[in-house]
Amino acid sequence: MSVFEDSGKKRTEAADFDHMVEEAMAADAIPATREDAGQPLRMARFAPSPLLFTDYGDKVRDFKEIWELLASGCNAFFIDTEDEEDALMAAESIRRNPPSAYAPVFSSAPHGRRFEALVDGVSVRIDEALGKSEPLLRALREVNKEAVAKNSDFRLLAWFYMRQGVELKPLAAPKTDDIYGYPVAECLAAVGVDHKQWLDGLRVRGQLAQKRLVDRVRVCPKCSSPHLNFIDVCPNCRSIDISKKELIHCFTCGRVGVADLFVRDNSMTCPFCRAALRHIGSDYDHPLESFVCEDCAESFTESQVLTVCHDCGARNAPDELDVRTYFTYALTEKGQVSTRIGEIENAYALFDRLGVMSYAYFEQMLDWNIGMLRRYKNDPPFTLIALRFVNIDEIGDVVGNARTAQMIDALTVRLKNIIRTTDMVMRPSMDTLCFFLPHTDGEQSRIVTGRMEALRDDVVLKDAPKLRLSINTRTLPESPKEVCGEGSAKMLLLGMTANI
Repeated sequence: MSVFEDSGKKRTEAADFDHMVEEAMAADAIPATREDAGQPLRMARFAPSPLLFTDYGDKVRDFKEIWELLASGCNAFFIDTEDEEDALMAAESIRRNPPSAYAPVFSSAPHGRRFEALVDGVSVRIDEALGKSEPLLRALREVNKEAVAKNSDFRLLAWFYMRQGVELKPLAAPKTDDIYGYPVAECLAAVGVDHKQWLDGLRVRGQLAQKRLVDRVRVCPKCSSPHLNFIDVCPNCRSIDISKKELIHCFTCGRVGVADLFVRDNSMTCPFCRAALRHIGSDYDHPLESFVCEDCAESFTESQVLTVCHDCGARNAPDELDVRTYFTYALTEKGQVSTRIGEIENAYALFDRLGVMSYAYFEQMLDWNIGMLRRYKNDPPFTLIALRFVNIDEIGDVVGNARTAQMIDALTVRLKNIIRTTDMVMRPSMDTLCFFLPHTDGEQSRIVTGRMEALRDDVVLKDAPKLRLSINTRTLPESPKEVCGEGSAKMLLLGMTANI
């Protein structure tokens, strides 16, 4: 779980409101999941200090307590306080509360970068907030309310959908373990879910897209901490006790030493061979070396740069560090459709990025190639491979949809590198792929299947069962009798997929 801005503590504090919110909802007969579509704009104004009431009729209700605010059933919010802690608590509570997670939120004053990332606008008057809330709520009418009420994925997609063109930006928090976080996603994420993995899972599933690269952060390869110290060390003994000093090179003996050793009685004499050094260029010169190690006395031109992890103490060269990239996120067209219809295609659909063709076309193509083998005996062989991912559902039950989608995305990338552009792919069932490899004999097919079998070791998820594969291969022609007769392609496909 993310520790961005001490979110665990704040999430616990926000959870303390739950029983009060439920009691207030019961008392006011307000349903926990309301139908915003068709409802008029109703704004809740949070002002814990003495209120200055403004008459906006039924559009605005005033509240002093956050739990009352959350139970109000309002579909827009206005935070009107000068207290930064109260304001941030209110904004986070609104975003963590499922019925209001995607609602318009405005503030009369700015309260820091995290607060501003959670709201839709600061330093606005309440009448301006009312006007800016209207188009957001109109967009909400197009969202599938049932899906939004039940699923945090759709609540985040609804947040994007209501704010067309808005990108979710990473916010720097240098004092935390993550350095960067996404406050809106952090608040909307289910308890125990890493919000950055959640965002990436939605990206893998085609709902979100990474837009603008904001930063690259290098982290320790041992413990993943970004808190690193870059130090200059001696390239010989790796001591940090090095100093920059002027060096002198004696032409008589060829020795090099620190300039202080060559000065004696206001004249320069080599301490090694006692030669008098009068003229630079003929008796001595200053070499490029400008550093001296106080521990091993090594002299060198450039020091070696190492990183020291403040958390685990590991030392690494800069090029050995792991790199994390932070992008802005935006809603894709596929994500817009999913938000409207309330359905996200399953993770298996990621295999379609292999260029999957329809079953009917694949069968027709296979029939044609079998016919060519019957007619022209010397045509080159081809190979059919049926590959089934046996336990993806089991893995999904353990690690969740987001990480399962990431695994399938990784499998797809590796399969793309295994097959050729001339190979054809078909998906007869959710967890099975069929490959047609033209001009591929038995020996060549064994190389391909060997690489496919290696996927179970190449793609491994922590704390999840190991991926299990089942592979069936046929290379034709093996026996001419087996490729004769009508409908042989259909029988061949049925036989191969039934045996895995």
